[in-house]
Amino acid sequence: MIDIALKTAEAGYLTRRLVESTQNLAIISSDCGTSTSVLFVENDLPLIKRVYGRYLAQDISGKKGEIILTHNTLLLEKEIKIIQENKITEIWAFSPLNCQLVEGICQKCYGLDLSKPGETVAMGTAVGVIAAQSLGEPGTQLTMRTFHRGGITGDEDITQGLPKVKQIFDNVKPNKEEKSILAKANGKIISIEEKIIKQKSDEGKEIIYPLGKKKKVRINLGDMVKKGEKLTGGKIDLEEYLEIVGRDKCQEYIKEEVRKVYDDQGIDINEKHIEIFARQMLSKTEIIDSGGSDYLTSEIVNYQQLVKVNKSLIDNKNPPISFKTIVSSLKDLASYPDSFLAGISFQNTLKSLVNYSLYQPVDYLRGCKENLIAGQLVPVGSGFKERERFQRKTTRKE
Repeated sequence: MIDIALKTAEAGYLTRRLVESTQNLAIISSDCGTSTSVLFVENDLPLIKRVYGRYLAQDISGKKGEIILTHNTLLLEKEIKIIQENKITEIWAFSPLNCQLVEGICQKCYGLDLSKPGETVAMGTAVGVIAAQSLGEPGTQLTMRTFHRGGITGDEDITQGLPKVKQIFDNVKPNKEEKSILAKANGKIISIEEKIIKQKSDEGKEIIYPLGKKKKVRINLGDMVKKGEKLTGGKIDLEEYLEIVGRDKCQEYIKEEVRKVYDDQGIDINEKHIEIFARQMLSKTEIIDSGGSDYLTSEIVNYQQLVKVNKSLIDNKNPPISFKTIVSSLKDLASYPDSFLAGISFQNTLKSLVNYSLYQPVDYLRGCKENLIAGQLVPVGSGFKERERFQRKTTRKE
């Protein structure tokens, strides 16, 4: 029996960090122009539920090859009925995970406004705060559940409820004994011994995985395993998983693991809310080689910004930037945001003040929190249109 009746203060603190890490995310454009999308298939959630309210990224063809739904179509009741009638099993659709905007999310990647049936999300909607509230408010329910797990757990990851959500969002690194061994390539398991597992990759390379004393092997001799698959029981190290499978699959893993926690305890959370946090957690990169840019080695830069800079460098026939994506916890995102006003008002105020004073920052008041602190109009909701009008007027005067 696993008892997860924790203090509700834990859920409250999680909600606060969720809000702090996404308070600057709002709908600021109709289309970011991305060409990337997410493949949605049927899993423990019905496909129609997963894609409802999203924009199609590719045409959908019927049984005879005719196009039944064109790309950029918003999937509502009528479109969902067509998908069901034609027994479509997989759909490419836009998602906040792939939005290319640096400071917000676009209407096309977000899709339907979840509070207004049939309507595309309005410009200026504070989707970051909405996502934080949607995950944080049911957090109190996660803390008050006691449930049973039958059988022998061994060294499997049996963390559930609020502790599991915190483990993922806080990027808690498992210790050596708890950490699961992950396959580094696609290939066949050719040997399982007391202290090692051997795999022959699809390219013919032999890979050896040392086994710890208490590791419980999850695979059998002759199994074909995929890159990133767990070979032993234990907890997945997000940073190692990211390094092996890449950014897109790591985002999917974060989304699925968090969703399962809420689903297991009967709480229905729309996937888009979790996607916003998965995107934020992988929104920072570390420069390895600055290429033809002005960035410095080891500098931390926004991922979407870096993609734009790299495209510009390649178009001008300059060497692109080499970088690696890093996993940020909620605390990282909340403590060192782009706004120094928001940063110093969260926690570790003295440390943050010293850090920001060294770099003499300028706060452009783009998020909700810094505008509240400065007594300015918050750039969401009706304030978004007012702010845009003011900015256009200022530009004309200049």
